[in-house]
Amino acid sequence: MTMHAWALTNAGMMLLVAQIVLLWMFTQYALPELYGARRSATPLSRAALAQLAVRGVLAGVVSYWLAEWHGSIAILMLVACVVVGWLRSKVRPAYGAEFEVAVNGFFVAGVVWLAWWTGASPHAVGRIPNSKSAAVLIIAAIGLFTVRGGTYVVRGLLDKVGTLPPLNKEARTDAEFALDIKEYNRGRLIGDIERILLVVMVAVHSYEALGFLIAAKGLIRSRELENRSWAEYFLVGTLASTLVAVVAGLAIHFTIRVLW
Repeated sequence: MTMHAWALTNAGMMLLVAQIVLLWMFTQYALPELYGARRSATPLSRAALAQLAVRGVLAGVVSYWLAEWHGSIAILMLVACVVVGWLRSKVRPAYGAEFEVAVNGFFVAGVVWLAWWTGASPHAVGRIPNSKSAAVLIIAAIGLFTVRGGTYVVRGLLDKVGTLPPLNKEARTDAEFALDIKEYNRGRLIGDIERILLVVMVAVHSYEALGFLIAAKGLIRSRELENRSWAEYFLVGTLASTLVAVVAGLAIHFTIRVLW
């Protein structure tokens, strides 16, 4: 049996998984951050912990409804939202990339297993066939991860190799360059837009445009690349961001091919 045939046979389960995964990505990457301008291994405030608990409860209730009142998936959502949010504040920034990939992988695997084991029925999305509805929701979930989740992954890799520059208030006298908060947030926005464009290019297999965009980015920054520290920061950040976008784009292409 081909992957497409299997997906059509289990379209109901795939739709439920897509709904729960999109809800998960929304709670993790669409709601306001609780970790400040730059994530660090510092305790969350009481207000942040309260917000985390409320998010978990609300997500659990919505999951309970989406899974047609099957409690196991709702419990997974509630516990995962609270525990992952708390752990995210404890994990060292250098391990941010591994953390984001691992928690999302384990969560998706857990949802697939519970959906298969419980046989829960999903809420249909209008008159759109279940497989196509699932494809749209999965693509939306990948998009959410690509933006903020991709930022976490890129920053984690930059921190791991020691090329993430300090903010001005953190800068040491021997630092070759530093970023202020506005520049830091501006760089994040540029990275988000860049990854979205790269994802679209990979999803439609437009690799020529992909190479052109990366080359144009390097050309614009050519003068700043004369600074060795900046060049390392730029190179690692660009490669990491491109890697996230390529994987996300291929995942979207695979989703459309199997479910549409």
